[in-house]
Amino acid sequence: MDDLYDTIKPGTMALIGGRRTVFRSEASYGGGGGPLWAIVGLSFQSTTRDLSSYRTGPCRHVTPEV
Repeated sequence: MDDLYDTIKPGTMALIGGRRTVFRSEASYGGGGGPLWAIVGLSFQSTTRDLSSYRTGPCRHVTPEV
C-alpha cells in the first residue's frame, strides 16, 4: 500500500480537527521528521527563503499556493 504522503502534494488543503489546513511539505530534521501542515489558528514554523533561519508565527489563513 502506498504511503499517504507519496500521493499528497504541497498545496493540498484538508480539514484536520475541524480546522482548515494546507500541506506544506515533508520535513526531515536530524532527530526525526514528518508532514508539515499549516493549520489555521495554530503556530507555524518555516525556513526563510535563503534557508538561513526559521520564522514562527500564527497561521491566520491558508491557500493552496505554495
